[in-house]
Amino acid sequence: MQSNIFVLLLISLLINLIFIKFNFLKKDYDNPQKIHTGYIPKLGGISIIFFNFLITNSMGYVLIFLPLFIASLYEDINNQGNINIRFICTLIVSVLFCVYFETIQQIDTPVLSGLMSYHFFAVILTTIAIASITQCFNLIDGLNGQTVFNFCLIVLSLLLFEKFDGNTDQVYFYLYFLLSCLPFIILNFPFGKIFLGDHGAYFLGFLAAILVVEFFNSHQELFSWNAILILIYPIFELLFTISRRFINGKKVLSPDTFHIHSLIYKIVSERLRFKNTFKNSISTIILLPLYIYGPISFLIFNDSFNVVLLLVLSYCLIYSFLYFILFKLTRDYSL
Repeated sequence: MQSNIFVLLLISLLINLIFIKFNFLKKDYDNPQKIHTGYIPKLGGISIIFFNFLITNSMGYVLIFLPLFIASLYEDINNQGNINIRFICTLIVSVLFCVYFETIQQIDTPVLSGLMSYHFFAVILTTIAIASITQCFNLIDGLNGQTVFNFCLIVLSLLLFEKFDGNTDQVYFYLYFLLSCLPFIILNFPFGKIFLGDHGAYFLGFLAAILVVEFFNSHQELFSWNAILILIYPIFELLFTISRRFINGKKVLSPDTFHIHSLIYKIVSERLRFKNTFKNSISTIILLPLYIYGPISFLIFNDSFNVVLLLVLSYCLIYSFLYFILFKLTRDYSL
């Protein structure tokens, strides 16, 4: 098995190198969120999906992800996809997971907890949760390593919990997901030779969502608010962005350069005289505390409901305060 994994890693790395070397499907594009120069292939997610497809335990995840994969890959290649179609595909793959795998089984909220006994309601709530997290990951995909590091930290927290709990089989299960990202990380961070693309960001978001759902279904002794804590960075980024755009009269789904990672990149660009690629990667490193906060907090405080809730609220306050400080530093008040 170890030799097979090693071969898969080499093949995945080779796939990415081919995309980079031969400018595969080269079509540069203009995008308001673009912070790099020149052509860089947005096909890095393919190697991750390929690896997971050939691992028995995750093959089913890849198969039900196909509708969203096709829609988002078309966008990555042609830069003219329809966001509404991708959103519908996100809902479809989320429903497919509910049908062929499982739904959320418990929520630590009195009203919702009672409704979860009705399968139809459980499907609706699970669909909304998975679709939202999937969209979150595409939203935060703006810097070298940003999305993949966040995904790996989330999965690593689940792996370590299972390790401490003595569940060796689950440790290896999560380890394969981490390994699937390694060939991409080598070429993406810090040198930015290849990007995830929408298809890759959606896939990691989808994986993160369903892995967390399955994890908490198998550990019902844990408070469900721990799931929010683990995923707090992408979740609050989505909620904050929607609120910010709505308050400022902007279209909620329209891309902009006012995400927290965009603001950090602007400040780094103004103050450091490095190549854009390294400015990009430095910005990712600066953001690491926001990625680490949720997974680390979960591992330490998962057995206390009040502490978990306090940590979630604290993160929201810290993020908001940090955002407005960064926004002020950029001296750009045009939202």
